[in-house]
Amino acid sequence: MNSNAVFSSQRKIVISLLASLAFVALCIGIMIYLADDHRPLFFFTAFAALPLFSYSTVMSLKHLLSKAPILNINQSGIMDGASGLSVGFIPWSDILAAEITLIEKQKYLHIYLKNPQAYIKKASIARRLMMRVNLLFGGSTISISQLIMSENLEEILFKINQFKQADEKKLQDRNQRFSRKRIPS
Repeated sequence: MNSNAVFSSQRKIVISLLASLAFVALCIGIMIYLADDHRPLFFFTAFAALPLFSYSTVMSLKHLLSKAPILNINQSGIMDGASGLSVGFIPWSDILAAEITLIEKQKYLHIYLKNPQAYIKKASIARRLMMRVNLLFGGSTISISQLIMSENLEEILFKINQFKQADEKKLQDRNQRFSRKRIPS
């Protein structure tokens, strides 16, 4: 089987970038013009939302300027670069399963790991917190949105399952060869 690279949808990334920039401007506007002594909730809400939308803007710019695939599925595993929480390379031996879920009318690809805590420990402090939230609410540390993909998630999931099954078959064949070579006692 050949490697399968999935690229970001440039049109969707531009839309995401424009929306993120609009929310950054809105947060700054709220902090400057609407927040005063009588409405501190406006200030704190905008102050809390500003880093999130700023991060979204930076990640959208990164994906827009990069020509690298955001997901690469091959015989060794999956290279995840699809989101702000991307974990990098995940070998097939660490992957339990993958599935598509629908959350608020938005499709997500969830990749379930045998030891998610090992990937969480490798992440920065901010990413660790967000990955734990993903794990708590989504059941998976890796959650990739359909929004930035150039292919639909059903095709990507099909490819993942093909490679995962091929890896499991290779492992079974290797185990059978090993068990035949053992000397009976």
